[in-house]
Amino acid sequence: MMEWFYKHRCKIHALALICNFGLGMFVGYRIVEHEAKTYIGTVIKKDYQPSEIKYERREEWSDGKLKVVKVPERAEEQYSFLLKDVFGNQTTVFVTKEEYKQFEIGDKYRR
Repeated sequence: MMEWFYKHRCKIHALALICNFGLGMFVGYRIVEHEAKTYIGTVIKKDYQPSEIKYERREEWSDGKLKVVKVPERAEEQYSFLLKDVFGNQTTVFVTKEEYKQFEIGDKYRR
């Protein structure tokens, strides 16, 4: 029996290396797949847009005359993250104020 192992030791080592390489590839693939399912991506930029009041000009009929009226429109404040996922794609996600304060650049953002 030992003679057989000694005679085929190169084949046994080659088979062991191939199995280890295949197992490593499989484990690495599963880790990346799990991360892609769990996290949207890594925060690479944080954006804050304060609330603004914009005036839109509209034409309205009043007493038989066409008048130009300024109508105020309020844009709410917005918090957003620019995320980079496992595959290199970038995505913008709008978040709450609490989430904006909680996360820093480089943190992973969950689904």
